Amino acid sequence: MDDEERNLVKAVSSHDRREQKREARDAVGAQKEQEMTSKEKRSQYFWLGLTLIGLVAVGSGIGYLMTHKPTTYTDRQVHWHGLVDISICGQHKDLPRSKGGSQVHGKSYVGVPLMHTHDDNTLHIEGLIQKKEDIVLGLFFDVIEVPFDK
Repeated sequence: MDDEERNLVKAVSSHDRREQKREARDAVGAQKEQEMTSKEKRSQYFWLGLTLIGLVAVGSGIGYLMTHKPTTYTDRQVHWHGLVDISICGQHKDLPRSKGGSQVHGKSYVGVPLMHTHDDNTLHIEGLIQKKEDIVLGLFFDVIEVPFDK
């Protein structure tokens, strides 16, 4: 037997060994699959289905939130000022003065951050306005505690 024949026998025998190993792995896999009970298979399918439903629900929720943004009265933050001049029976009245405490832009204020006044008789509307009713004049006077019925 020459070298070429020996190499051919080695190649065939190594191929046979690989084939035997693959057949053994396939047999073990088939045996494990047969051993798995139908109850275990149902359990696996249940968890797989539940996971898929959860992923679809999360994806749908994110998609909905991305396409259905809440509508607001203004489409961006605003910074509006309105001068207020109150006259009762010809006598000038100032808006209430702040008593310190909370600050907006480094100044104390009376009211709420969306609608307030500093000590300047000016109505300040600053922020994102959700609905038109949030900035009506009557609400401003309610917020700064200036009644209209007295």
